[in-house]
Amino acid sequence: MMNESSSSPSSSSSSSSEYSEEIVHIVGTNRNERGRSCEKHPICGVVVEVGGLVRLRLVKLKRGDGREPAIEVRWVIDGEDTCRVGFLQAHYIPYAERYNGKLAKVMEVWSASDDSTYKRRMYHHNCGCCIGRLLVVRKSDNEDGIMDTTLEESGSSDSGESE
Repeated sequence: MMNESSSSPSSSSSSSSEYSEEIVHIVGTNRNERGRSCEKHPICGVVVEVGGLVRLRLVKLKRGDGREPAIEVRWVIDGEDTCRVGFLQAHYIPYAERYNGKLAKVMEVWSASDDSTYKRRMYHHNCGCCIGRLLVVRKSDNEDGIMDTTLEESGSSDSGESE
């Protein structure tokens, strides 16, 4: 359940911020296989910057004779999904439907020169790592009756809207 009162939608503002701690670890940003390279970038994950937007998508990747689920992370530019920059860690797979199609804002990009030994270890172990915070698309009518769409930082529980 959401922590804030939701008895009635506010008619005065459709862009109130909802801050949370729901984050995801985006890994493999320094790898170039499994679709993480393109004609513009030898390694697409290196273009990810703090403040950038990414979209999460459930995909099936070829592995051996079969296919396995994965949650890819695509860089979003001008509202368009572009390069595959990485994947969510494997422990997100059982909850893939929760993350499929969601947007996330990149909050941190970890590197080999980070002060934190934990961040350096995660960076090396995962061949690149960054932290994203999920965003929720909220739609409401403004005073003129025109539909406004705003992005808000996601809460730690599912808000129940469908896309």
